[in-house]
Amino acid sequence: MRLAALLLLTLFSTNSLALTPQNKKKSQPLSDSEPTAEQYCRQYEGKLVAFYSDVWEVKGCKRIPLTADEVYRRTNAGELVSDIEAAVVRGLKEGQRTQTAKKRTCTELEGKYVSLDFEEIWLVTDCIRRKFPDWMSYSRQRGGLDKESTILELTWDEFKSIKEGKDYASVYESEAEITSRDVDVIPLDEACRGVDGKFVYYYSRIYKIERCTRRPMDPERFTKKYPEVAPKELTSEQWLSLPLGAPL
Repeated sequence: MRLAALLLLTLFSTNSLALTPQNKKKSQPLSDSEPTAEQYCRQYEGKLVAFYSDVWEVKGCKRIPLTADEVYRRTNAGELVSDIEAAVVRGLKEGQRTQTAKKRTCTELEGKYVSLDFEEIWLVTDCIRRKFPDWMSYSRQRGGLDKESTILELTWDEFKSIKEGKDYASVYESEAEITSRDVDVIPLDEACRGVDGKFVYYYSRIYKIERCTRRPMDPERFTKKYPEVAPKELTSEQWLSLPLGAPL
């Protein structure tokens, strides 16, 4: 009896050891189901990604760290930041920042239209930046809506380094003086000739002429919606002679 029990115990142990490697193999997860660095690269290449407070640009399959100023400018320009998991951070190697461009001095920016976020515009003169109170005042100063001018984007350091001066006066303030002068009313068909169906401007105002009626439109909305359209300027006689219609 003692010998038979020993033989059974030995047989059971041998079978258990033989089955153990097979059982372990079945319980292991498939390695090819985990995303690779290559897959992360394809998914996020050229995008901005963030893990908690750290933000990177994925470029050349590497995470390039961005400063707070860079993140501010790029997100204000419309770029989106995608939140990522720790696995993605581990999967993509961190790269080196590119050499930061040299900070421009006020002398280099003299006479230039500048902006920090393209919401507000300044002109640098005598190393002082003066802000335009509205878009139409800027357009009028540069020579009209049909005149092109480059607006340079400043870094935060450049912006802070230029002394701020007094804001420019708004063209809205001078319009009352212009329209109070003696202006002749002309026939409607003469006032409407060549402008019906077109966008026009008169000092601070933008209109669309429809059926010889001037319909006001917000200047900033017009500029964003129709960036390629150069409106024609109305004369004082046309402006006074064309009846005012409902705003667009």
